[in-house]
Amino acid sequence: NGVPTGPEEDPIVYDGLECPENTRAVGGAPPVGTQVWCNLTLANGTQVRHGPSFMWHANGQLAAQGQYAEDGRDGDWKFYSARGNVEMEGSYLFGKEDGEWTYYHPSGEKSESGSFVNGGRNGEWSYWNSAGIESKGTWVDGKREGTWVELDHNGDPLRERTYRDGRVIEQKELVGGQ
Repeated sequence: NGVPTGPEEDPIVYDGLECPENTRAVGGAPPVGTQVWCNLTLANGTQVRHGPSFMWHANGQLAAQGQYAEDGRDGDWKFYSARGNVEMEGSYLFGKEDGEWTYYHPSGEKSESGSFVNGGRNGEWSYWNSAGIESKGTWVDGKREGTWVELDHNGDPLRERTYRDGRVIEQKELVGGQ
């Protein structure tokens, strides 16, 4: 690992890349390049990403890190802003978001959290804005469904919205947590 085998490859300059057996390191870390990953050559000669991968912003700050399985993102991934803050983190299965995901405001506080199934939001999600307002609700097959509640910074209900097939069918303003 670490030695380029052809003219199309940048020299590997990132020690954190540990490629699985039968794969080889490709790419270059800053200042040479902006990505490093492991390549697997399939029986038909096709090369696919397989194993760990790291990507960097133009300023040299880490942009993303995770794993590939035969060219699809697979397993845990973490994405960072150009300033180095975590922007989002979650898992993939066969190249699609699957499992728990968390997104963050630039301040580092959570902005949303919930589950994906096969690339679509599914199940309970919570959202937070910078003023401390939280909303909670359920996604079904990538569409809002049922009653969503918006809470103030004390956790008291402010309003309810009812969704059917992703569309608002009813909205109630709740005064004084009623």
